[in-house]
Amino acid sequence: MEVGHEEEIAQLRRLLAYSQALHSGVEVDTLVRLSLEEALSVLPMDRMTIALRESPTSPLRLAGMREGTRVITRSADMVSPFAALEVQVINQGTPVYVADAAEGVRRVDDALIRSIMAAPLKAAAKRAWIFGALVIGSRTPKLYNERDQRVFRDLIGVTAAALSLSFDTARQRRAAAQDALTNAIFAKLQGVDSVETLLTIYIQELGRAFGAESARAALSIDERAVE
Repeated sequence: MEVGHEEEIAQLRRLLAYSQALHSGVEVDTLVRLSLEEALSVLPMDRMTIALRESPTSPLRLAGMREGTRVITRSADMVSPFAALEVQVINQGTPVYVADAAEGVRRVDDALIRSIMAAPLKAAAKRAWIFGALVIGSRTPKLYNERDQRVFRDLIGVTAAALSLSFDTARQRRAAAQDALTNAIFAKLQGVDSVETLLTIYIQELGRAFGAESARAALSIDERAVE
């Protein structure tokens, strides 16, 4: 068996292990961390970023970053060295491959990064909106060959599928919680004919749902409606 073929099989096995690791998580933050931790076993890199957005009109936020072997998530101080590239792949909706960032007009904030692969994250559904971008980079110029690009596209597909499922699950949980809150309020309002009691029950249930320590409600009377 040829050495190149053996390496390709080994790389596919690492990709499978990466996929299995991601599907062990449920929450978005957990999946982001798993992706950043496990991706190095699939492709060589010195930097990696995952940027996400909550809706098609929301701005991108840096959800996590890998620097060498260090993984950073949930930090307000994070600044992506690939910010402009992340916006580009979101806008054009296709992967971007940079053989050498030191050549031509392509530049990134991290001057040491030379080879770059970037791609949008989107659900597998037809006409699915793009909810993020994943970028990896290496200090070695012209590192990623065509095989690496194919593996990167597979890695993107696995990551997007796992994150998309997590987003859907979170939306379903929020919808279920909202329905439960609405049902609880209406159940307690049955038979109540006092405005003060209605407001008291309403703000108690809302406060309990949102964890508020106190709440206040005020009524205003439209004098034009009083004859």
